[in-house]
Amino acid sequence: MKNRLLSVSKEDLNEWLTAGRRLTDPGVEDMQHEPFAGGGMRESHGDRARFELLLPRGVPFEEQLLTRCAVHMAKGAEKYSPRNWESFSDDDALQRAKSSALRHMMQWITGTNDGEDHAAAIVFNLMAAEHVAAKLERAAAADARAAAEMTEKP
Repeated sequence: MKNRLLSVSKEDLNEWLTAGRRLTDPGVEDMQHEPFAGGGMRESHGDRARFELLLPRGVPFEEQLLTRCAVHMAKGAEKYSPRNWESFSDDDALQRAKSSALRHMMQWITGTNDGEDHAAAIVFNLMAAEHVAAKLERAAAADARAAAEMTEKP
């Protein structure tokens, strides 16, 4: 059965989620291998991200917080444009994301039932704030490197 939001099957999504992604690239000698009872061997999870742990067992697909976040982002993509949030890049955008995250947190904590998925909105705003903060940090580091290079030149 295809997921209408992602246009992939739930089986393919599950396979992708359980595959994990490497955060670092250790040397071959550092890798541990796990044999399977039915034959074959794979590298252990090691330091890979464990995306499958984001999905609580027994919770239907539509009720998973990750699915609800994807729905929240699909609505934003339709309202603004896909990946619009990735263009946020200044302190005003960072403060707006933090403010929105806190507002949605208060609405979620107090049980506000106004038809909006406040938990998904919290996750989105945290993700947006982290994205902008990282952009600002990279820009500041680049500025510092450029300034250092200017002072080093005769």
